[in-house]
Order: sequence, then structure tokens, then C-alpha cells
Amino acid sequence: MKNLLWFLTLFLSLSVWADEGGVSFWVPGQVGSFVALSDPEGWSLPMSYYYANVTASDSQNFRYGSRLTAGMESTSGFFYFQPTYAYPQKISNGQLALGLRFAYGTKMVSARTDLTTAQTPAFSNFREDQITGMSDLSPIVSMKWNEDSKNSLLYFRANLPTGEYKTDRLANMGLGRVAFDLGGGATYFDEKKEREYSWVFGMTYNFENPNTDYQSGISAHLDLASAQFVSDRNFLGLVAYFYEQIGSDTGPGALLGDFKSQVAGIGPQAGTFIPAGKKKLLVHFKGYYEFAASNRPAGWNTWLNVVIPL
Repeated sequence: MKNLLWFLTLFLSLSVWADEGGVSFWVPGQVGSFVALSDPEGWSLPMSYYYANVTASDSQNFRYGSRLTAGMESTSGFFYFQPTYAYPQKISNGQLALGLRFAYGTKMVSARTDLTTAQTPAFSNFREDQITGMSDLSPIVSMKWNEDSKNSLLYFRANLPTGEYKTDRLANMGLGRVAFDLGGGATYFDEKKEREYSWVFGMTYNFENPNTDYQSGISAHLDLASAQFVSDRNFLGLVAYFYEQIGSDTGPGALLGDFKSQVAGIGPQAGTFIPAGKKKLLVHFKGYYEFAASNRPAGWNTWLNVVIPL
């Protein structure tokens, strides 16, 4: 059982809407069950496929680069990769791990847009935009402490604006800004009942986007998960998240004012381990239905995670 839990930790350490353009650095739902358990020592490569479809009504406006929009619809499909190295030596009785997350995929956005950035634009131009490419780079540092069934986590993540970003586009692979996310979490695992509960809470600070003179406000997020093993290889459970922007958007480019946003999501999860020689291949699925959205497109998203041990 402990070996199986190591593989679970690989993909659940992987890590986009609100703030400027309705897009946030933290992707709600990217972490979940078993997140605070120890990582396998040495190198690992968690991988994940993320698919999302979200919409906003014509009464909702968003700022995309040099344009304002009325309503929108977006479909995204990304392959996430996060090569990670976990140190075998203990530091302050905890485990240090370093990772680098990036994604490759396609994003499609459609909306009614204005031709200028005036305060009272006429939304008469319908646009569709699609882009395929690499995302921003996101270095990750984590520390984990484990004692019997109680496990705790501290992490730091950063966003480096290396992905393609243009102010005249609706769809971009990058955020166009530097951002930091700091937080922690815990996992309680009952080995006798083969049941676990996990949570992660964090806050994101965004620096100003130099392309648009727009600074997104501070945001807070909470991810929750619970899983129950129904056999030696299979588990089922529930997942949920809450995202809320607690700081106002600022800067000359923040034409829509405070633009504070929020959203919540809930859904099922299921996973199985498939024998592959002397090792095991993990396949895991989870999905979220979003609700209680404000200043943010909402819809549904799914995650398909596969962990191939190195």
C-alpha cells in the first residue's frame, strides 16, 4: 500500500480563470488526495491532461490585452509535465523537493470585442482566436513532514512569463506577468480503513503585467479531497475547490475596476493501478462542475493523470 501511495503523490503534486482576462496563475483542482505524503526519492515525472470548457454571459466583460470583451467561451486542452527531484537526505526532519512545471496544448476563445479600449466601447466585433504552444514555466519548491497517519506540506510556486503572449490576442499561452503562490496543506491517511482526507490552502500575489499596465489582485484558494480504497488497486472519492480574489485589480490598464472574482467546483474522482512488469502504472481521473462564479467564466473541467515511474 505504501508503494502505491508514493505513485499517487507524483501526479497530485501537479499543478486558469479570474484576475486579468479572467485568468489566474493557480489552476483550481490541480492538487488533491495524498498531496502531503512523501515523494519518491530521486527523479520522477508526473504527467497530466487537463480539459476545460467555460463560458460567461454577454453581460460580463473581460479585459484581454488591448481589448475589452462582452461575454466569452473558452475551450482548453493542456498536457502538463513536472519533472521533480526529491532529496533523500532529511532537512529539518522534512523532505525537500524541487520541480519545474510546464504545459503544451491548445486554447480557443471566442467573444464579442470592442475596437478600442474606451470606457464605453461598442461591442460589435465578434472574434475567435486559437493558439497552440508552450505555457509559462513554473518552478516549485516543497517541504513535507510525515509522522504516522499525519502528513503536512509547505510549498512555493512562481510563474515565469516565458509562454507566448500578445496584447492583441484573445487566446494566449502565457499570462504575461510574474506571480508567486505560497501555501500549505495536510493529508490524514488511515491505513487500517484505507481512507484519506487532504486539503491545500494558498495565496497568490501577481506582479504588474508590463504589456498592459494591469496588476491582478491577491487571491486565495482552497482544494479539498477524500479517497477510499475499494480494493488493493482501486480507489474512489470526492474532490472540491474554492477560489476567491481578495485584492482589487489595479493599474492604468484595469478599466473594469476592482474586478474581484470567485468560483467553486465539486466532482468525483477514481483511480487504478495497472501492473507493468515489476512496476505499476497509475491512471487517475477527476472532474469538477463549477458554480457560484463571479467575474470569472465557469463551466466544467476534467483531469486525466498518468504516472509512469522512472
